Amino acid sequence: FDIEYEESAKFGEHVIVKTHIKSIGDTSITFLHEIYRESDNALLAKVECVRLVMELESKNLLNVQQFFSKLV
Repeated sequence: FDIEYEESAKFGEHVIVKTHIKSIGDTSITFLHEIYRESDNALLAKVECVRLVMELESKNLLNVQQFFSKLV
């Protein structure tokens, strides 16, 4: 994952984490997390994280759309 730090939070401060799907690939989903300080809504950090969808036992990568269509 990739992190861009803008400002820091102090211990005890409340933060808000907003999560968006940035893109969906064949076997991966890229999430964008934005972390804000609750008191003044200042952007503290942006985190981009790629998650793979895989079958745990075989460790084979799975097609994202097929995987989630089976859950609905």
